[in-house]
Amino acid sequence: MKVCQILICVLLSHYANAFQAPRLQTSIQPQTHTRTKHTTSLSMVKGTAATPIKKKTIAVFGAGGYLGGLTFGFLQRASSLFGTGISGTNSPRAIAATSVTADSVNRLLGKHFALAQASENFFTLRDFTKVKSVARTLQSVDGVIMGTKYQLEKRPVTMGTYEDSPNSKTMEFFLDERYGTMNPVEDEEMDAVLFKNTVKACMKGDVKHMVVIETPSTTIEERVTCAEILERSGITYTYLIMDGELVKCGDLNYNFEKGVQNTMRVKAVKGTRTQQNPAGWVTELGELSTDEKTVLREDVAALAVQCLLSLDWKSSRVLLIQSGAKINDVPEKGFGMVL
Repeated sequence: MKVCQILICVLLSHYANAFQAPRLQTSIQPQTHTRTKHTTSLSMVKGTAATPIKKKTIAVFGAGGYLGGLTFGFLQRASSLFGTGISGTNSPRAIAATSVTADSVNRLLGKHFALAQASENFFTLRDFTKVKSVARTLQSVDGVIMGTKYQLEKRPVTMGTYEDSPNSKTMEFFLDERYGTMNPVEDEEMDAVLFKNTVKACMKGDVKHMVVIETPSTTIEERVTCAEILERSGITYTYLIMDGELVKCGDLNYNFEKGVQNTMRVKAVKGTRTQQNPAGWVTELGELSTDEKTVLREDVAALAVQCLLSLDWKSSRVLLIQSGAKINDVPEKGFGMVL
């Protein structure tokens, strides 16, 4: 198979400066796929920014976590900029289980995004053990950003939503950590239910593309299961794998204006992805070592949003994310275009 070198995206220069998205050194290779075409030239790159007049509504699952909250913030900022194709009418949406997500998101927005806030219209609370409950929310949603696994916390059901009694409990989920969570719960069965039900709800709704972030503690076996569920859903997806430990940038005063911190290298993962063998690429990829390698949560949040803006929604892909030197330490020469 001939290796094709392409740039992952092209955007208007004024938008690139405003969004301050990462510089990428890309190595994208064609993959085998039976359902969708794969991007092989710049002319085929058609994300939301390619048709900005057709506004797309995006939802984030687990927005109460640090990574989920930053992703929500970047989406909200993108929706306010001309040429992104992201709807700003009650969008983006945060889909969660309890009202604690709204509190967490607004704390993150207030700290990291100047003058940003999200009213109750941006939040939808659903019982994730019931697919139909979630699917109703997705009837008017075009794209979603989700994780493979979440940080779980058992909490009371918010009154006036789906409680059976005043003492009803549910499992809230955060992408990928909510700092300050008092009693995080490890429940592999619930992890599997959340992912499976989320994809099923997307199938029953109007969702046309999913950006899936592989979160820490996802095992190879769980990666295989996720790959099988995604491939057989019939919905195209962009699956992001971190080649390194997922960490915070370390700047306690990090905010939107500081932009992406490190350069990022994005490589397409080779391997079979068909409905008969949906997880062939997992074998090709093998087990990744995170020793002495890190990828910043802040950068991944920006990249997840950029995937929606710049990559073709009619194609599926698996991308390996590597983090390089800090932006200020890297010369302009030799790098791809700024996203």
